[in-house]
Amino acid sequence: MPRQVADAIVRLEERNIRADEELAVAQIERIERMREANQHLGRANDHLGRTNDHLGALTDRVGGVHDVLGRIADTLDLIADRLRPPGWCAGRCTAGWRRSRTGRGSRSTGSTTACGC
Repeated sequence: MPRQVADAIVRLEERNIRADEELAVAQIERIERMREANQHLGRANDHLGRTNDHLGALTDRVGGVHDVLGRIADTLDLIADRLRPPGWCAGRCTAGWRRSRTGRGSRSTGSTTACGC
């Protein structure tokens, strides 16, 4: 083999070796960045998990409060039913009262009920 061909082959091999080394360094850097990103995502996932747990506890509390308020409303309805005078027309009375408060008409409908609807 001529000397010039052998030198050219050696130079090409040296370039290939340097290119392989540069590629290896780039891959190591990429792997390190991916590892850091993965750690960051892991911490974010842990934080989201704790937040989800807190929201779950708050949801349970709100559900409990909702149940209590519903029972209170039911009890108040029962009390109001017992205390309602005969002939009381709550639906029409309160609708008329709402209309009079918002300026959308008269409260009186000409009815002869006890509340004057």
